[in-house]
Amino acid sequence: MHSPFFFLHIPKTAGTTLNHIFAAKFPEDTICSVYTKEENEFLRKISAEEVDRIQLVQGHIFVHNFNEFFSGAFGKYAFTFLRDPVARVVSEYNFLRTWPENHLYRYLNEEKVTLIDYVSSQRPELIYRGKNLMARSLCGAVEDGRSMLERAKDNLQRLYLFGITERFDESLLLLKRMMSLENILYEKHNVRKKRSAITDEELEVIREYNSQDIELYKFASSLFDQRINDLGDDFKKELAVFKNMNERYQRIASLLMKQNADDNKDFIYGK
Repeated sequence: MHSPFFFLHIPKTAGTTLNHIFAAKFPEDTICSVYTKEENEFLRKISAEEVDRIQLVQGHIFVHNFNEFFSGAFGKYAFTFLRDPVARVVSEYNFLRTWPENHLYRYLNEEKVTLIDYVSSQRPELIYRGKNLMARSLCGAVEDGRSMLERAKDNLQRLYLFGITERFDESLLLLKRMMSLENILYEKHNVRKKRSAITDEELEVIREYNSQDIELYKFASSLFDQRINDLGDDFKKELAVFKNMNERYQRIASLLMKQNADDNKDFIYGK
């Protein structure tokens, strides 16, 4: 059976930027996006004929049984991204609190849920929020006597590839090789303006409730270092060239966006 690429998109790990890159690579009708209950249901019932049509599956997908996943059509070219757990939790909280279209927007604002509440709460609405999401996303639901962290580490190593958000350019070059991507120049998407630093108390609570994600991230970062070092000097040269090109691209894109905004203002105000 044909095996499409499979992007296990953990929220707030630069997935939106990646999805824009993928949209330029794959025809729209060959991408299966899985971000809603209906889309998850479709993926569970997908036929072999439909799998053959798909080149990429992407989305917030919970894998129930990773052993079955890796032995099936979707597990062969599966990949994900991990992010510093503290930064990921803070970003998720700020995003959900300020994006009106998400289902927690009203609840977080009407109940005046603080960052500490968001992370530590055992209320049904928040019980799985801000607590070891990366480890839970990679451990599956099938218990085998090992800890969640052990299973997450094992499954991370079984993925075809994983990236690190804080080392996005290196990760993107690995994806380029894996997926035969031609143009990977990018603008950052879904990036919020920097907010004030979190307090020591908030930091302590986030670390307490995300201890397994912190250990997983340390493990992943060390493994990522090894894999990059194994690629040698040629990869370092390729990375330096790409960084230079993409910095130029982002400057030009920023200027064009500013010009378009100015032109729109002139049109609106009749200038």
